Amino acid sequence: MTDTLGVVKELDILEPMISAAVDMSLINNADQATLDKGKQLYTTICASCHGNDGKGDGPAGAALNPKPRNFHETEGWKNGRKFTELYNTLQKGILTSGMPAYDYMPAMDRVAIISYVQTFMPEPPVDTPDELAKLDQTYGLSAGTKQPGQIPLASAISLVVNQNSSVETKILNVLDKVSDPSLESQFTLFKSVTDNYRTALTSVLNTPEALASVDSFKSLIFSNAGRNGFSASVLRLSNNEITSLYTLLKTVLA
Repeated sequence: MTDTLGVVKELDILEPMISAAVDMSLINNADQATLDKGKQLYTTICASCHGNDGKGDGPAGAALNPKPRNFHETEGWKNGRKFTELYNTLQKGILTSGMPAYDYMPAMDRVAIISYVQTFMPEPPVDTPDELAKLDQTYGLSAGTKQPGQIPLASAISLVVNQNSSVETKILNVLDKVSDPSLESQFTLFKSVTDNYRTALTSVLNTPEALASVDSFKSLIFSNAGRNGFSASVLRLSNNEITSLYTLLKTVLA
C-alpha cells in the first residue's frame, strides 16, 4: 500500500473472513459517516496516484502511462462512472493501466471510497434498481461477502524462499551477475525498471507461468508494479523492451 507521501507500506496479514453486510440504501445516497470514512480511506490508499482533489495528479502517478483517472472528467472512463461500474473496477482492477484490484478490502470500505470519489464528479450517473440488484447478486453485498485472506508480498516471498533453496540459489546467481561490471550493459534495462532486484526476481520465479510467454510475463510485471519488485516505470516500456526483458530473465533464471 502506498500513502500520500509515496511511502510503500506492507499490508497487514489477514485471515479469511465474512465482511459485514452492505446497507444497499447508502449506494448513491451516502450519509456523512460513509463519506467521512471514504475520505479517510481515499487519502490513505488512493490520493498518492489520483491526487488529494481527485484530479489524477498524485506524486506516485507521475510515472504512470496512462495517467491516473481524473475523477472530474466525464469522458474516457474505461469501465464507466456509475457506482456499480466503479465497484467492479475496485473488485477487479484495470491491469493495462496499473490500477490494482482491491478485492481484499471489506465491501463497505469500497462503498465508502466510491461514495467519496463520486463527490468529485460533476453530476455522477445514477444506477438503475436492476443494476444495483445485479451487483448485489454478483457479490452478495447485502448478505455479507467472503473476504480472502491476505499476506504481505514481502512476507509471502520470504516464506517461499525459505522453503525453496533452489530458488534462492538462482537468485543469488543472478544478483552476482547484476553486480558484475563486465555485464553492466546486459542488465541496464532490468536495473532501470526495478525497485528491488531480489523481490523482482523472486516474483518471477514464484509465478510458474511468468516465463511461459511474453504476455504472461507482461501480466506479472504490470500487476502490482511498485510492490512486486518492479517499479511503475515498467508500465512505460515498449513491446520490444518487454520482450528483451523477458528474454533476459528467462535466460538467466533457467
